[in-house]
Amino acid sequence: MSLISVSPSPLSFLYHNAEEPVQSLCIADRVSSTSEVHIDEEEIFQWTDDDQDFDEWKQMPIEEFGKTSQGGESVDSGDALSRYQSNNGEAISSGTEKSDVETPLARLSRNMKGKEFKTNERGEVEFQIGQAFQNVDYFRKILKDYVIQEGVTLERVKNERIRVTCKCSETNCPWRIHASLMPDGVTYKVKSYNPLHTCLRNSKDNSEATSGWIAKKLERELRRNLEHMADDLRDIYHIECYNTKLYRARKKARERLEGDYVTSYNKLSAYAAVLREWNPGTLVKLAFQNRHYDQNNNLLQNPIFKIFFIAFPSIRNGFLNGCRPFIGVDGCHLKGPFKGMFLSTVALDVNSGMIPLAIMVAERESTDN
Repeated sequence: MSLISVSPSPLSFLYHNAEEPVQSLCIADRVSSTSEVHIDEEEIFQWTDDDQDFDEWKQMPIEEFGKTSQGGESVDSGDALSRYQSNNGEAISSGTEKSDVETPLARLSRNMKGKEFKTNERGEVEFQIGQAFQNVDYFRKILKDYVIQEGVTLERVKNERIRVTCKCSETNCPWRIHASLMPDGVTYKVKSYNPLHTCLRNSKDNSEATSGWIAKKLERELRRNLEHMADDLRDIYHIECYNTKLYRARKKARERLEGDYVTSYNKLSAYAAVLREWNPGTLVKLAFQNRHYDQNNNLLQNPIFKIFFIAFPSIRNGFLNGCRPFIGVDGCHLKGPFKGMFLSTVALDVNSGMIPLAIMVAERESTDN
């Protein structure tokens, strides 16, 4: 008995999504003992589960290729291939789904002898052999949550698109996990796992708990102060963070929920065009500084915002027809990186309620504005 050289798999046409071609390894007697090849022990573990299926596919006649058997009934190749995912990573819908609520990943995991990853009842990450993940990015995200949850530091032995192998960075700690691609070329599956940790938990500031990670986890607690955010991290995730990291996390969370200033200012021109189109009679004035165009009507440089003025026709007509002839003007300073003034013109209705006749955002309150 000797190890044979690497040969293409009969299912190689399903590996179209992998960045590098995946090759299978098997053991046979019909190959000369003089064949020498370097074999990675992780790769042997990765594909030995599929060797029996590969041999059965090899022995199929050409006219029967693509057909399989379920409960003694013949199934067309279209249904068989529907278990696998397409080029864009989405599962192809099958005409004979067992359950309407079964997710594509769960169906793929069941057909490939795996189970879809889910957190436990307490929302904690628990790895097991055979767990399937949507893709390598999702597996890395869950692995990051596990590192922060357990307060450990991992060493990534292999961190590739086709396989990820990690071990505990502490000496003599046996914890280790290995996951790799399934034959569909997208889904990831845990192939080997040793859950035992003999090292001590790190209670200090965890480098894996970045400001971006904190912003995603504490979006709902955005308006709470830093002390309460630190308490939540300590109680839920058992980690300590500096205030500077919490400031950055709160800023990123606010940008995720409310948008950033640069993107908002860039939408002013489109907003003014929508007002003129869908609300005829609206008075909109948008002015910039250093707004110069070339012969092809292209901006020579980025313009600088100056003023933005809005007055709706329905409010103006209501003031002329049913309000007392009283107008008040007021303003306030704007916070944020660009500052400025928010000016408004208001009137009083019959119930002594204020009606905003016009609003304006400008650099400062001046005679020109």
